[in-house]
Amino acid sequence: MKRILTLAIPTYNRGNILDKSLESIVSDLHFDERIEIIISDNCSTDNTSIIADKYIKKYSNIVYVRNEKNIGAEMNICNALLAGTGVYLKLCNDTIKFQKDALGFMLNTIEKNIEFKKPIFFYQNYSNYNDLDCVCLNFNDFLKTVTFTCTWIGNFGIWRSDLDEISPLHRNFHTLLMQVDWTFSLASAKGKAIVYFRNYYDVFSASDKGGYNVFEVFISNYLSFTRKYYHLKFIDLLAFEIDKYRLFRYFICIRVVWLAIGYKGITPFNNKNSWSIIFREYAYYPYFYVGLIVGFVFFYFIEIKKGLSDFFCK
Repeated sequence: MKRILTLAIPTYNRGNILDKSLESIVSDLHFDERIEIIISDNCSTDNTSIIADKYIKKYSNIVYVRNEKNIGAEMNICNALLAGTGVYLKLCNDTIKFQKDALGFMLNTIEKNIEFKKPIFFYQNYSNYNDLDCVCLNFNDFLKTVTFTCTWIGNFGIWRSDLDEISPLHRNFHTLLMQVDWTFSLASAKGKAIVYFRNYYDVFSASDKGGYNVFEVFISNYLSFTRKYYHLKFIDLLAFEIDKYRLFRYFICIRVVWLAIGYKGITPFNNKNSWSIIFREYAYYPYFYVGLIVGFVFFYFIEIKKGLSDFFCK
């Protein structure tokens, strides 16, 4: 049977979480020979190979590829995508648990669009975008719709026949946001794109996050992409500024609060030069200071509420 959907899963040293993620896929009623799973193991030193072996022995449509050495997370993502043979290739984090019927919806949607192959994306619900099918007629509309949520690799997907449009895949690996480069290239070149917002997954907690500079990646690097497309006239100034505001409001603001107080949510990351990165992009925006005040108040309100709850529950 022809593979319709490839789920490409790059992974490293998350064997137990990967096991739960794979189980959520294979236990779905819609998991059949139309779906292919690629596990791209970046030379893990834990039980990942044992977990993968359990599944490949049982399912012929699950493929396990192990790198001889650790080639870096970004190159492993490229390998996972390139190994897929499905008509539509979808990146998946190794920490996601698929919701019931998510695979069925993806399969039906892919088959519905398979003739014309306009860019389609399966985005996790966020903010006011819940269970919506958004038809974007140009890149300006597309950015207003997806905004910074295009940074999550779990939101990226591509028709296999369009891989040449984003080659070489590793051209912006240094940004740690190759998926943004790919998404923007596809959406700007193809014109019309459709984004299907649904609640596709839950996310398992992983304790090994960190190492990179959150502010460098999500402020400097991400805005370098949107600024490029503004200068190329694919988006207007309003779209650029709205996207920059949403990035701050929904993602950056709370992390600036964490940075200021040394909260555990940000300390595992490399925070060198973070303040200069933040102020370089946001110092001249009034909403930056308003957001921080609100953020501090909200953070300490939650902490005090939690402390009182723990006190009275003793």
